[in-house]
Amino acid sequence: MSEEREEETESKFYAVRVQAGREKNAAEMLAMRARKRIREDNVDLGLKAIIAPDDLRGYFIIEVEDLTDELRDLVYDLPDARGIVEKPIDFEELDHYFAPKPEAVEISEGDVVEILSGPFKGEKARVVSVDESRGEITVELLEAPVPIPVTVKVDSLRLLREEEEYEE
Repeated sequence: MSEEREEETESKFYAVRVQAGREKNAAEMLAMRARKRIREDNVDLGLKAIIAPDDLRGYFIIEVEDLTDELRDLVYDLPDARGIVEKPIDFEELDHYFAPKPEAVEISEGDVVEILSGPFKGEKARVVSVDESRGEITVELLEAPVPIPVTVKVDSLRLLREEEEYEE
């Protein structure tokens, strides 16, 4: 087993419960206090990383070698902290937070797209309107005998051709 792999297996991930909406603030405060403890008291808490994903409400995740009493005390002293979930989290449950996000594609009126999900999956359509505030796009199916307007989420479309590239 390589040294790198051994190092990965030594780490454990724990969820820290915090007041909803205060995840990033609490995570930053924990990082700041941990750095201060290392700098001033020369105490290594074993804290390797802190992540506060946007879609994980009421929690942030810490990566540690061991959950020490010093680290527990530091977490419990945070104003917004509610506690640590004492059961470690498997990395497989967290790996989707580290996957690269798909690149945002600009879709505009007149573009030809493919629908990737729902009852019209696989159908080609022309964009009729874009509602950026809702993240929805209205399209008309190209191969339907009668133009059918369908509203879908922007992430369920794939841009095939931009307006100026498409010829009927």
